[in-house]
Amino acid sequence: MKKNKSDVVKILIFTAIVGIAANFQHPVTPSYLIEVGLDISVYGYLFAFMSIGLAVSAPTAGKFVDLKGTRIPLFSGLLIYGTSQVFFSMNSNIYMLFLCRFVAGVGVSLIFPTIISYIAKITTKKNRVKILSIQASVALFFSTVGYKIGGILSLYIATEKIFKLQAVVLYVLAFVTLVLLKNVKIKTKRVKMSLKGLLNKKTLVIILGYTLFFFASNGINKYIDVLIIDSGYSANDLGNYMLFTGVFGVITMMFILPLILKENKELKLIKRCLLVLGITVILNFAFTINLWTSLYLLMLPYFFCFSIYPILQNSYISKLDDVYQGQLVGSSESGKMFGSFLGTIFAGLVYTKNPKTMFIIMGFIYLLAFIVLIIGGKNGEKVSTGDTQ
Repeated sequence: MKKNKSDVVKILIFTAIVGIAANFQHPVTPSYLIEVGLDISVYGYLFAFMSIGLAVSAPTAGKFVDLKGTRIPLFSGLLIYGTSQVFFSMNSNIYMLFLCRFVAGVGVSLIFPTIISYIAKITTKKNRVKILSIQASVALFFSTVGYKIGGILSLYIATEKIFKLQAVVLYVLAFVTLVLLKNVKIKTKRVKMSLKGLLNKKTLVIILGYTLFFFASNGINKYIDVLIIDSGYSANDLGNYMLFTGVFGVITMMFILPLILKENKELKLIKRCLLVLGITVILNFAFTINLWTSLYLLMLPYFFCFSIYPILQNSYISKLDDVYQGQLVGSSESGKMFGSFLGTIFAGLVYTKNPKTMFIIMGFIYLLAFIVLIIGGKNGEKVSTGDTQ
């Protein structure tokens, strides 16, 4: 399919708006929990339930995209997410809040994986990584803008009203998608293929590697924040560091990844990323002398590989089948969410006993993922179309 520049521009604008709309409530969520009399520790568990909702529903959502196209899933996902936010702001019962987070995860499973599927269906195999890199950069930047907007709104609007305002924005955006975004659907005479038929050995291996990647990455990224504060640095120091890593990630995705892909296949780069991630994390936390030097300088290879891995994964797995990309991307996202959920819980348990040990273990998890892809994906290179890029 030839690249449609107008459609690419529209989905990137849509990504930017969704990035803001889906994130401006996050800064006030901890305050809301305190206002309704709940412990702040519930915050992490609520996000875990949202991850479970996404993980469980993502494969089915992907199948919905393949069968019905992209417009209705995006519309439905925005409505579901918005409605879950309304009910979240009207409840103080812990069980209802957990239910709302689960439903929010179902809504998100119809939004973000669909955006990836949309891009996969309107781009060629040759230019897909470039567009996915731009989309990931846009999503990252405007999600941080959403956080900033939420912080400003908290100065003028009551906490529960911010959730309702978010719902209104999501509802409006849902109807806008019906007008501005076309329904992208691949026409095919192929018989409908079940998810089981798509998940062969090569596909399962790459998804398992992705699951292990997020198991380690989510634990590391969540607890680097905690480690910085525990080491005596201020919240402002943490904010500056997050800004630094965000800018570095955008530069990596926008400018460096397209260059290195000219000479490398995606699967080969995925394997190299896992190896670099494992070695970098283990060496840094086994022999760290100065935390700040480690994080700002020695961990740069980590943030480089962390930034490009999801893009490589989405591009690679979308090429495994030209028709049922939604189901493949949805299954990949499901693995991502399960890995994130389990990794966060595991990291929390180990960090409280020995922070350095937690990071080193996560380094070995990366190496385990590398070994899985080396042993189980020997024939995977034939699937990648990096040689045509």
